[in-house]
Amino acid sequence: MMLQNGKEMSVLCDIREVRKVDKPARDYFALEGSLWIKALAFLIDPPVTDVISSFYLGTHPSKMPTRSFTDRTKALAFLETAMILVALLWIGDFADF
Repeated sequence: MMLQNGKEMSVLCDIREVRKVDKPARDYFALEGSLWIKALAFLIDPPVTDVISSFYLGTHPSKMPTRSFTDRTKALAFLETAMILVALLWIGDFADF
């Protein structure tokens, strides 16, 4: 969160080399570790990291746009589109005032 410096941003999480994630790390990422994340893309290398990302997505429902990809370019395109949609929704929240 210090790296984000209080700024909301999209995150590309490259987990292709991850083989296991302990519970304290999962809990941190599900709560305070994701406070400033507005969109999340997992970069995976099936089958192991596919299982890890699927487990996370299934057990930590979130309002933020989140998807898994095997292709970095597609993941970045998703994040770019997601951030535009988040901004439009945010602007729409103020249209009623």
